[in-house]
Amino acid sequence: FDTTVTGIAESTFENMTFIEKITLPETCTYIDSYAFKGCKYLDTINAPGVTTVRIESFINCTLLDYVNLPKLKTLSRGCFRNCGELNNLPVDNFTLIPQYAFAYCSFSNVFFPNVTDVYGHAFSGCRSMIEISLPSLVDGCLGESVFSNCNMLEKVNFPEDFVSLAGFTFSSCNMTNFDFLKNIQYVYWGDFSWCQYVEIMPLPSVVFVDTRTFDYMPSLKEIII
Repeated sequence: FDTTVTGIAESTFENMTFIEKITLPETCTYIDSYAFKGCKYLDTINAPGVTTVRIESFINCTLLDYVNLPKLKTLSRGCFRNCGELNNLPVDNFTLIPQYAFAYCSFSNVFFPNVTDVYGHAFSGCRSMIEISLPSLVDGCLGESVFSNCNMLEKVNFPEDFVSLAGFTFSSCNMTNFDFLKNIQYVYWGDFSWCQYVEIMPLPSVVFVDTRTFDYMPSLKEIII
């Protein structure tokens, strides 16, 4: 690319399945919506100057596994959705994770030090995720279904003053231990629905339990409130 390029326009390379690698000059600061949507053989992107990726800019780039975006700060809805091989990103700059931003990616253990807001379905379907830490998450700023269908998830590290889930938070997860929720006070519709392997649900701090919070939990034997 020419070193005067400042951005990649909407849908520029959409569904160009022959592209395998993209290198952008440092002058390029944004990638617009759908720019690389459906580039299913794209596996590498080097974009050292990019600070912003917009709506679904890399959705369905199913082989994307190497991303060099050291200045990336602003994410948009579904920007890396269904990038099934993606398991690394420079996460220190993020403060907000939009809807579906990393849905169906391959993170295993990830630490987001500065994220204060996580919107609905942000990590849903991340079936390799084992543990995630969100030490700066602000109470009340967690969207619905954030970890739904994260089949291998074992633990979420919330701040101690984080007390409220949001609805379908852990729906269809296979975890067996929810001890990490000892400070949670509010649980909502479907937060643990279809968690089929949980036998004991410890919620010692809870003050509100919504309807149908525990739908289809066939192994559940004990709830500690």
